Amino acid sequence: MTSKEKKIKNWYKLDNVAKIFPPTKDKKDTRKFRFSVGLKENVDSEVLKEALDITLKEFPTFSSVIKRGLFWYYLEESDIEARPILESTPICDYRDINDLVFKVFFYKKRISLEVNHELTDGTGALLFLRNLTAKYLQIKHKIKKPLIINDSSIEEKNDDSFAKYSKNNYDLKPTYKEKAYHIKKEEYSLNRLRVIEGLMSCSKVLEQAKKYNTTLTVYIASLYIKSICMTMSERERKKRIYIMIPVNLRKYFDSSTTKNFFNTVNVSYKCNKSSSLKDIIASIDKQLKD
Repeated sequence: MTSKEKKIKNWYKLDNVAKIFPPTKDKKDTRKFRFSVGLKENVDSEVLKEALDITLKEFPTFSSVIKRGLFWYYLEESDIEARPILESTPICDYRDINDLVFKVFFYKKRISLEVNHELTDGTGALLFLRNLTAKYLQIKHKIKKPLIINDSSIEEKNDDSFAKYSKNNYDLKPTYKEKAYHIKKEEYSLNRLRVIEGLMSCSKVLEQAKKYNTTLTVYIASLYIKSICMTMSERERKKRIYIMIPVNLRKYFDSSTTKNFFNTVNVSYKCNKSSSLKDIIASIDKQLKD
């Protein structure tokens, strides 16, 4: 291919949420997140590569790099070949700034997907990983019946649902009326995330949530608040705990986008000596519903 025949690369505008991430990320906060799936057998890297190539044809925006324009950042189609990587580096590392906006890792029986938030949110990333895993299993075990995870078109996946549904007529008022309590944390100064792994049964956690007649989201948020209350001194309890809960907007609008399409709901609670988990759940449940 001559210079005159050089391929014109596609570029994509950042969605409404994504715009905030490029100028605010740094070595300590790379604005990446990760999902992993565990298999019952060791991962075959060659089959994973084949599955990744097929999946990227359905999710073309994932083969992008972040670029800085004159006034704004944007995603640009890239010729960089996406290959599964044997995991050996810290998670969500900052030392790949000019690379693709996603990476697929494998280690023993685990497949992991790391994604820049400029590209997508948790729902979009999970959709990609589920498709990748389904295609991997289909190839590996010669499953003839296709495993359809999502049948939306490429155009629907690339839809900017914020631009489509936002009417810009909201009369938003500040919800922070009191000073927030800040958790005192031990700094981990090596410019990397530290991982604590744990396992729990989703069905048993849901069972506990049902005992309080609430949702999994409210139950987990309330447990989080309760654990913070238990560490606070009497003086610290004068400050209110604020939590931002992400809400998947695809549940409320007709959208199959893989771009960011979520908002956050701010809930709060002021602890006292008699604060029970039941009291916290009742308060958070009402705030979230409102």
